[in-house]
Amino acid sequence: MTEQAGLPSPHELQGALEEYRRFCEALPRDAEVPSFMEYRGRANPASDVLGQLRQAAAGQDFGSIQELQAFCTQHLEQANDQPCPDFEGLSPSQMQEILDIHEETGGKKKVPLLYRNSALTPDRAESSPLIQVIRWLLRYHAEHGGKTRLTDRQNYPRDLCRVYLARFPQSRLAGSSAPKEASLPGLVVAHDVVVARGWTREESRRSELTTEGVQMLADDASPTIFMKALDFFLFYSSWVENLDVSREDEAHLSIIQRSAIFSLYLLSRYPEGTLEDLTDRFVRAFPAFLGAARGDVSEIRWLRHVYRYLLLQRFCVPLGLVKITTDGEYRTTPLFQQGLIFSTERPDTRPRGSISGPPR
Repeated sequence: MTEQAGLPSPHELQGALEEYRRFCEALPRDAEVPSFMEYRGRANPASDVLGQLRQAAAGQDFGSIQELQAFCTQHLEQANDQPCPDFEGLSPSQMQEILDIHEETGGKKKVPLLYRNSALTPDRAESSPLIQVIRWLLRYHAEHGGKTRLTDRQNYPRDLCRVYLARFPQSRLAGSSAPKEASLPGLVVAHDVVVARGWTREESRRSELTTEGVQMLADDASPTIFMKALDFFLFYSSWVENLDVSREDEAHLSIIQRSAIFSLYLLSRYPEGTLEDLTDRFVRAFPAFLGAARGDVSEIRWLRHVYRYLLLQRFCVPLGLVKITTDGEYRTTPLFQQGLIFSTERPDTRPRGSISGPPR
């Protein structure tokens, strides 16, 4: 959108949006409000497509309304399949596939764009901090007769938490005292994953290792655990859960998780850089994400922060896909680079190893 609006960067786009807001507020009540692109003296992309359609149809003789409709449908479908600069070369139809995968009902549908690398080694998969915790948690169950008790709140007991801290001493939240699951974020996430993936079964204050969980203890199971954990983050967890925001804000922020595959695609194209640049690229693809701030600088800053927090701190960093430096830069890890494959090719030419979307 920045190029289309004649602005060199998303930062300048934010300033232009604020000017546009003030302009609209100053208009007489009965005045027609121009679109932002019209305010900038440029045509809307949708208007460009319709203009091209009118030009293509000019002078043609259609024998029926059905023939005209077929012509228009074909033209619009072709436009929808053209690469879009704001989508980093993806087409609008490809982006829609990415967003729609969360809304699919019925069986499983293959996730667009993202594929697993079947050559991922167990050692590389186990470089993920979360995979290490999951493997440890399943082994703990196995070493205690295949089961462990739970607290009244269905949390792991403190004796398990103490053993966990001895194995992962840097895991405790700052300021927490007695070891308990709520103060151990890595254990909380691993708990969620093993239950959601069916590796443990919980009932009446007891957690039991399942047959599938035993299979995940095999020496070569770490790549499978990694891919299923990735699947969990994309489709089974809620990134906005426990955020202190309204339901309206939750609905608005949900685009961050719905577009997570696109954000991973961004990271594959830009494996290192600044957090600000990464956020700019997301905003360029989804300008309405900041539009909800109505030009409020503090609100814009907050939305940009939430994008980085949810994508990186709640997803990429725990899974071992990205490392963040103290000076506001990021870089993808060897696990990201070797574990994931991105392809924009048509289905019949895509690599094997597609990731399946959520069963509904």
